[in-house]
Amino acid sequence: MDLAEIETSPRVFIAVATGQAVANLPPIVDLARPGDQVLWLESETAHRGQWSEPARGVLQERQIISLPGVKLPDTPADIVPVVQTVLQGLVGIQPVFVLNGGTKVMALAIELAQMGMCCPAAYSQDRPAEYWWMPQGIGGSLERRRFVRPLSLDEVLACSGYRTPSRSARKLWPDTRDIEPDGGGYGTDPDATGRAHQLAFEHETPYRVLRGIDPPTFGDLLTIDADGMNRWAGRAWDAAQGIMQKQASRPQERDLPAFIAGCRAEFTNIFHGARDRLRDAPTNAAKTFSRLQGRDRKLGTRFELAVARRIQAWLRTHGNAFGVAEAWHNVEVCPGKEGGTTVAELDILLLLANGVLLCLECKTYDIGLRDLDARLLSLRRAGSGLARMVLCAPVYTGFADADWAEAVRQKRSKINEETFPLIGLTLPGQPECCPVEQKPWPSFEDQLAKLLQDYRPTT
Repeated sequence: MDLAEIETSPRVFIAVATGQAVANLPPIVDLARPGDQVLWLESETAHRGQWSEPARGVLQERQIISLPGVKLPDTPADIVPVVQTVLQGLVGIQPVFVLNGGTKVMALAIELAQMGMCCPAAYSQDRPAEYWWMPQGIGGSLERRRFVRPLSLDEVLACSGYRTPSRSARKLWPDTRDIEPDGGGYGTDPDATGRAHQLAFEHETPYRVLRGIDPPTFGDLLTIDADGMNRWAGRAWDAAQGIMQKQASRPQERDLPAFIAGCRAEFTNIFHGARDRLRDAPTNAAKTFSRLQGRDRKLGTRFELAVARRIQAWLRTHGNAFGVAEAWHNVEVCPGKEGGTTVAELDILLLLANGVLLCLECKTYDIGLRDLDARLLSLRRAGSGLARMVLCAPVYTGFADADWAEAVRQKRSKINEETFPLIGLTLPGQPECCPVEQKPWPSFEDQLAKLLQDYRPTT
């Protein structure tokens, strides 16, 4: 079959089902024409776990029909005849192999099964955000193609069994609606920006002191909260009486070891509650102080919106060139079924044309490493293992001597940038260097371009 026939004949995309269902979809969606179909090859594990089901749903919404799946054996020698049987049944239909799913052994077996047919193949790249189209098979010519029909955020999440409530997220790009400006000039006016951080820092200092206090011990509780200990003791006695009554009602179980075991279990639960109360006491005191002092809780939101404005403006000029398909602010991620609880809250989310998610996690001061690890795990569950989380923090070189700026620098220094790349929000026109920074800080826009450079399509 010559190239002209390949480009016009009916096709069946043959894809190996994988645990990351979004992996196969970008080239299928981009290449599919009306009437094309998809055939899923499924290992025993994939078939049992119904790995292809979310992808089938996304394809159906795009009016791309998935054929019944074909189960694959475990060994290459057994895979080859199964795939050959599939190919022999495709009379007058052009098979196109999608190479992103399955193991290397499966890919080798599928290549051997073609017996010199040189079936067309497609492979979605991670970086850059494009795909390879090989119309004459793996050994033939290769075209690097830009995605022209990328997946949406809803489709990427659906592939992993998640969704985002329509009420929560705000689309930044492509969109013509400007984000409303900050009424106080945060992020554009240096004086207003510095005052906002100074106020938050003054309220934050006693909060950090209280939160850093070691939790009191049980001995402390005996002296400072006698009423509380009496309540715990009363609960313990009530629990013991309940156990004794239960033992009395069942004479066959009335034995000392059972009674002791029951008491131990009840007392453990009771004193675990006391322990948790003690452990959380400093944090609760800090929260109470912050509430009484009127701590400025809006700084984080103002910072997020400042980042979102700059990203929106930059994407309007450069988004297509750098392979960005969509950008969102304040994305909540929930399980696919209605009524599920939120499993992730993502500040700013960039969806690349190849289905990869990049999240900018905005932090003005408190950068919890454990929190970042948990958010990255949630992001990859909702997207794929290729998803990345980038930390975005204020880097205002004009405030080198400010106490709040030093506190932010100390927090930033603890971040492993191999795991969490760092991008700094800068003020317009600020100097790139200052004496206390260990490296120059180009403009936010230049840093964003550098971050996305590896994803930039080559075509």
